[in-house]
Amino acid sequence: MYSNGAMNATRSATQHGHFSWGKSGNGSEGIRSLQLRGEYLYTAQGKEGFRVYDVANIDNKGYSQRIISSPVSPLGQVPYIGSKFATSLALPTNMPVDANRKTLPENEEAPMHSIYKYAFFTDRHEGLIGVDVTTFLDGNPKNNFIERAVTFNPEGRLQGAESITLAGVYAYISCPEGLAPLLYRTSIPG
Repeated sequence: MYSNGAMNATRSATQHGHFSWGKSGNGSEGIRSLQLRGEYLYTAQGKEGFRVYDVANIDNKGYSQRIISSPVSPLGQVPYIGSKFATSLALPTNMPVDANRKTLPENEEAPMHSIYKYAFFTDRHEGLIGVDVTTFLDGNPKNNFIERAVTFNPEGRLQGAESITLAGVYAYISCPEGLAPLLYRTSIPG
């Protein structure tokens, strides 16, 4: 199922309280949802919120800890967003695209949709949370500070949200009341 290296890296990270596949000794629920994009693993971790891990060295035998949250220093970056209970996440693409990149008219490039700047995660109590994750694309690990761009739960309609799927500019969120389809920029401010 997993290579010995990956299991050892996971065990090592778990012992330091950073990463867990299931329940860990620190009371965390573990990872409930994950998605790989470039060299970063985006996770929804229940009471731990939304966390981003650097997995660039997952296949590098020269590193003892291959899954890390802060490659430089915990003081130099904040790759997590606290929430009451993060349940799932979705990225508009698994390709590391930069929606902030300036387009060149001579290349006849179409501008990239702004949805590609964000990672979206659901929270049972807070609804839908959007996070601008473009800071992970510039190759500078010293500026990896993220913060909420939007928290969206109109009239509590997303209460109990468990799962999100993105399809183009639509977000489909499953809640106890049923499926909640949202159109980016129409339903979701920001």
